[in-house]
Amino acid sequence: MTDHPAAMSDDEARRRLDQALGAHRAGRLAEAEPLYRALLAARPDHAEALHGLGCLAQAVGRPDVAIGLIGQAVAQAPDVAAYGISLGLALLEQGHVEPARAALHVAALRAPLMAEAHRAHAQALLRLGRLDEAGAALRQAIRLAPRDMAAHLVLGQVLGAAGQGDEALSCLRQATTLDPWAPLAWHALAASLAGRGEVAAAEQAFRKVAGLLPEDPAAAANLGTALWGLGRLEEAQAELERALRLAPATAATLSSLGLVLLAQARPLAAEARFAAARRLAPDDAAILVNHASGLAALERDTEAAEALSQVLAAAPDHAEARFNRGVLDLAHGRRAEGWRGFEARLRLAGHDAPVRTPAGRDAADGATRAARRLPPWDGAPRCDGAVLIRAEQGLGDGLMFLRWLHHAASRAELVLSLPAPLLRLVAGSGLPARPVSDGETQGCVAEAGLLSLPALLGAPDPPPPAALRADPAEARAWEAMLPAGTHGRRVGLVWAGAPAYRFDRARSLPLARLAPLAGCRDTLFVALQQGEAADDPAPPGLDLWRPAAPPADLAATAALVSCLDLVITVDTALVHLAGSLGGPVWLLDRFGGDWRWRDGFGFGADWYPQLRRFAQMRATDNGEAWDPVIDAVAEALAQLPAGRPRPER
Repeated sequence: MTDHPAAMSDDEARRRLDQALGAHRAGRLAEAEPLYRALLAARPDHAEALHGLGCLAQAVGRPDVAIGLIGQAVAQAPDVAAYGISLGLALLEQGHVEPARAALHVAALRAPLMAEAHRAHAQALLRLGRLDEAGAALRQAIRLAPRDMAAHLVLGQVLGAAGQGDEALSCLRQATTLDPWAPLAWHALAASLAGRGEVAAAEQAFRKVAGLLPEDPAAAANLGTALWGLGRLEEAQAELERALRLAPATAATLSSLGLVLLAQARPLAAEARFAAARRLAPDDAAILVNHASGLAALERDTEAAEALSQVLAAAPDHAEARFNRGVLDLAHGRRAEGWRGFEARLRLAGHDAPVRTPAGRDAADGATRAARRLPPWDGAPRCDGAVLIRAEQGLGDGLMFLRWLHHAASRAELVLSLPAPLLRLVAGSGLPARPVSDGETQGCVAEAGLLSLPALLGAPDPPPPAALRADPAEARAWEAMLPAGTHGRRVGLVWAGAPAYRFDRARSLPLARLAPLAGCRDTLFVALQQGEAADDPAPPGLDLWRPAAPPADLAATAALVSCLDLVITVDTALVHLAGSLGGPVWLLDRFGGDWRWRDGFGFGADWYPQLRRFAQMRATDNGEAWDPVIDAVAEALAQLPAGRPRPER
């Protein structure tokens, strides 16, 4: 004889259901489950109980079970839109996107005034890439429920995916206003801001997420990455290390920490983090590229090239790997291949953002690149109009690559677009190109980047530098300002680059580190330093003259440099300015320094024959590798003959 569940009255069924729903809504899932099951044992076709038990299964990560239970509920009560919504969301979580869309579409038709139905339908449409339809569904949800935070959130994501960034940002801001305690909304807003390059605002939003989720490692890691983008390296390190303490290490967090350490001039520690990240994700392209940067900073270039080759084998068009491999080729004299790879910089980050290279240099070097507006020039001869050549990167790169203009001028009339600090200097130097301010294109029929000329012209070997000239009247004015006296020589000093450059700490040093130069007798040191570092206190005994006001542009700087016997500088635009003026220049170069100062270009002599490179001989994490460099400079300076005769005052 078979036992049957005891009959259950409608009142009892209602009571059991209310108990189950109450426990479920309160998050007491272990209490709710037996109540649902007891009800279903007596009434197997009870739609509400089937739906509740299915939603409970969904909540504990069993969407497969949920689909079966909620599907039964839909069969019992097909007109209840809430059941169709739950079924569609469970199908969506299982990856059954088209069946989910169909179920949610039916739910929206059955409940056209239910905002939740349209919002859920939009999620499936979004997964299918049907952005316009998803946007329409979400707008309908917002019309029905203007304060529906989730609808604003998803609409912001849809609009962002459709490239409507301003409207997307507005929706996401509205979502955070409607529910300021929703970490998902703040995260979406932060990601949108970061994608637009609004790094400071993104950091504030990521900080809000981290505050709402203080034990969430991803929130800490995202905040750390945002702080890294702002150059707040110590704060970034603290957040990334906190993320690693909160959960087992992830490859992405380790790699981000490696970048921060690299920017802190700690290449040994950085490479260790990159290597650990690579062990966790051996095929991740971003991590391989970052590890290559760390390896190159240690001059382990063969290993760096192998990492980049692994990326390129899987993704031959990977722009960052192609660019980084190009500069490694250039560093070691493989010039034709190197210049081809160097062109990949044009595809990096939409041709608008700085790019990491294996030597840790920003391809944009902090300069703003003008958007492309003319057809690209392929280097072929043209007689139908002028070709616009854009100085697309930093001031030093602009000065360095001017040398290819003579070759380019043999193929086309040239107009040279320059940033303001270069314009006056270049305009007075007799180059075969009409200099114009950034943004001018009048009379031009095509354009190219100045740094593309070696590849476009098929001219991999550097010509002699552009012979720049200082204005004689300005030079006489500086001469009158310089201290009179019996100094045997005048030596210009630059000890730091722009701090906005992410890897500036590796190339720059505080003025105090130049203390050994104080022992050089009969030497007047002239500060050519600009920016915050110009106020560094001089070490005792260093006879340093500082201009009352810094030179207004590079033409004024050139005039001051022309009054000096020597320029000693870290890797900044002053290397290229002094070299292009034809005077002697000594470069203080970091270990694993930039490609242009490596053996592939005679350690800089192929660019400027009068350049002498003093380089760190080993990698360290504490900066002490600069000490023997400065000692060697002091010794070499002491052996120099007295400076040239000075004009009478």
